[in-house]
Amino acid sequence: MELQENAIHERRRWMMPQLDLRYNSSIGTVHEFAASKYFVRMMMTHPWRTRDPSLAEIFIIPADVEPVYLEASGPCSAQHYQQHLWASLDAVFEKPYVRVRQGADHFWMMSSNDPERMIEKHAPALAEHLRSLNHLHFMSVGVIELFPLRSLMALPVVGERDSFVLNGTRRKRAWRCSMPVPFVHSFPFSNQGSAFVSFQVWMRRKFLFYHQFSGFYQDDYSRLLRVQALKIPSVARSSDSVWVGDRFVESEELARGFRSSRFCFAIAGRRGGPTRKFYDAVANACIPVVVSDQWPFSFAPFPHHVRHEDYAVFIPEERWLKDLTGVIRQLEGMPLRELAARYRALREVAPLLVYDRPDSHALGAVLLWELQKNCGAGAPRDEQRYPVDVPLSRPKPNKPVNGTAVAAHLLSQSGPHALVWRKDPKLAMRYVG
Repeated sequence: MELQENAIHERRRWMMPQLDLRYNSSIGTVHEFAASKYFVRMMMTHPWRTRDPSLAEIFIIPADVEPVYLEASGPCSAQHYQQHLWASLDAVFEKPYVRVRQGADHFWMMSSNDPERMIEKHAPALAEHLRSLNHLHFMSVGVIELFPLRSLMALPVVGERDSFVLNGTRRKRAWRCSMPVPFVHSFPFSNQGSAFVSFQVWMRRKFLFYHQFSGFYQDDYSRLLRVQALKIPSVARSSDSVWVGDRFVESEELARGFRSSRFCFAIAGRRGGPTRKFYDAVANACIPVVVSDQWPFSFAPFPHHVRHEDYAVFIPEERWLKDLTGVIRQLEGMPLRELAARYRALREVAPLLVYDRPDSHALGAVLLWELQKNCGAGAPRDEQRYPVDVPLSRPKPNKPVNGTAVAAHLLSQSGPHALVWRKDPKLAMRYVG
């Protein structure tokens, strides 16, 4: 990675806004799939971290499987991808504490949003081996393979608000347990102040609706969903309250749109996949409007601890395409009391969904809680949790956690080291143990 970053600096081509893909927040920008790197760095100084493996309840394996990081040739090339993964796996299982529960308490953190397909393609023997075992769970940015190539669609049950049926012929592949984690948002972390002001000040934001997209990376259906947003100015009561576009813009302008708007659309991406605009909205105190039928099942992070319906608005894809006027009128006419409640809920959940803030250790805490509850020994495999042609209900928490309260508690424990992982990654290595 160090060699690649040096090459990037020399070429300077990554400074282009449409290729805003660097990982180092200190030089201004980030990559949406960099979650594993930021998460691992963050957990180095988490107040719950122990240096004694015998005391640990959960182990994180920070070995990314994305072959694009490998060199074009030589001993670290993609040709040796399967060897690299086997070597990593062997190294893990050499440790005595991994054998206590046969790896059921070990979680593999990945940047990719399709890690299973990646391993099957580049390391088929390893994939077959992992499929037969009851250990090594996956955390990834989105779990796209729950619905491979949209062959499984989450169709709402008629008359039921929260029940869906997965309709299709291809089942989820038989991996042990895969769990989505938040994307990294689009803007330079080091320049981020708190976007959360009083509700009265927030209500003075210039725009009611915001969406900026590019159809370059989308499939036909996702592009159709996103193009629909371009009709909003002609539908809204005031076109001056709408900011939508379909081109790449500078990061500064993109951020200004999120900070100046009350409702920000997060519309299903390629193959129905997740969109980092959801996290851009949360980071900038803009209420997300989610147009994605699959999001609650495969992309919603922490469903056992976060009630996403409290702050986000969910619009079925079919209604978005057939009744855009009704959708816009619903949002325009949202009662002030409901708007205030959603803003308050958004403020409470933000520390659980956004990396690289003083309160981001709350994200690490809720991820550990979610791992304990949703995965581990005895947890059902994904194909059992997501059966085909059987009605499903969205997982909902009995009592959602207040991220702001969790963050305050953790900050009181972590002291001056709370953000050392972000300011100086090399300094953070002192806390690896």
